[in-house]
Amino acid sequence: EAILRSHLEKLSCFVDLGTGLRFCEQDNDRVLAHILQRGNDEEQPETVDCRWIIGAGGAKSVPCKLLDLDFIGETRDDVVFITGGTHFFSQSIDRE
Repeated sequence: EAILRSHLEKLSCFVDLGTGLRFCEQDNDRVLAHILQRGNDEEQPETVDCRWIIGAGGAKSVPCKLLDLDFIGETRDDVVFITGGTHFFSQSIDRE
């Protein structure tokens, strides 16, 4: 994880933990992500202007719900990790 973060930082990309997407607005050039920063027993709303949103929240995450994605798979208590691949097509995403 530290190696991945160091490479991302060289590209001015930073990973925020404890951050949740509330909703987003998209046009042809950018996305306005309305997020909640969580920490110290409080939540701070913010708006981030970006070109892309990358989420890793899982099947019940806000991005999956916003894109109306189906998640095929299962969650099991006796499994240490789960891997999978997802391919999706959405009329909501209009980017080349």
